[in-house]
This record gives sequence, structure tokens and C-alpha cells, in this order.
Amino acid sequence: MASIRPYVSVLLYATIVALGSWSSAQAHKDLANSVVPGKSVGPLHLGDSREHAEQLFPFKKDMDQEWTASNSECGTTFLWVDPRERYGGNVFVHVRDGVVFQIDSATKRFHTATGITRGASPSEVRKVFPSLQAYILSKGTSEAYGMRPLVYWTDKAAGIAFAFSFSRHEKSWALDHTVVFRPGAEICPEPEALSPSDKKQLPAFSFDYEQ
Repeated sequence: MASIRPYVSVLLYATIVALGSWSSAQAHKDLANSVVPGKSVGPLHLGDSREHAEQLFPFKKDMDQEWTASNSECGTTFLWVDPRERYGGNVFVHVRDGVVFQIDSATKRFHTATGITRGASPSEVRKVFPSLQAYILSKGTSEAYGMRPLVYWTDKAAGIAFAFSFSRHEKSWALDHTVVFRPGAEICPEPEALSPSDKKQLPAFSFDYEQ
């Protein structure tokens, strides 16, 4: 009677190879969609050229936008609208002297290594990033932000911040976008930044401020 052991070995080897290929593909996909503090959002890295940013996020006429900040330190901002319905949202690419210096992800396409993405609750963010400080960096607001300024929870040393908006319908705060910047740098918020003297620090992990 012929032994089935060789066939089992071949099947086991094929299964291992298939699983290895799937794991490699999954890891590549996760990396391509990852938010890395102080470094990158998906395939776009801090320090990349404007031309490379436009290749990764092609400008769509009558949909995407571009504007120049009144503060020269904040350069030019490209607003790229995520066209995939399952994700929605936007990516803000901040460019100064032809180089990307800040990236804001307001789409569920991109997420941190632990899965933090747009819509996350404050408790989810706090659990993973315990060294955040809270700030009001801009007074500009809109209906989308619940007519309140965004509140930024920031880890300046790591180069990451989380901008929370208020939902008047839900009566709660949720993550609007994640900001990646060079460690130690100042954030260019949206809308335009307050002057340094007007920026307000709040108690850590807080949303309390004077109306």
C-alpha cells in the first residue's frame, strides 16, 4: 500500500507557502495604509516632494482644492477628497518650499498600527497614546465641527496629533483627523492657526474651554 505521507508533506508545504504569501500581502497592505507618527501617512512621507505627493494623490478637477495660508510657515495646503465611498473623508497635504512637512488624514483609509482612525472615540485614542496634551489651536469652525473649535490632543515629541470635533447630534466628541508632523515642530491647524499668544492649552485629555 502506497504511503500518503509524501502527499501530506506536499500539501502542508503548499499551505505554509500560501499562508506566508497571504501574511506578506496583508503586511504590505497594512503598511500602505498606516499612519506612522513623525514619518508618514500611507505611501506619503514627510520630506517627499510636492510632485511625488501629486502622483500619490492626483488632483481631481472640481473636487480637490488648494490654498495658501496667511502664515508663510504653513505654506500651501492641498485638500484631496477620498473617492472611495467605503472610506470617505479627505487628506490634507501641507507643502512648504516644495516639500511635504505635515499630513492630515481625515479618512478611514489610513489608520495607526493599533487601528485608530477617523471616528475613533477619545477613550480609544487615550488608551493607546497616554502622553497627549490638549490644545485649542484655531477658532475657526463650521457645522461639520458642531460649531465648536477643533480640540487637538498632541504628542509633540512623537510627531502626532489627533483633532477632535464635536457632534451636536450625538452630543459627543470624535476623532476628525490625525496629524503627522516632524517631532518637535508646530502644527498648522485647519482652519488657520491662532497667534502663539492666543493658543490655549487645556487640561490633558480635556475638551473644556470658555465659549
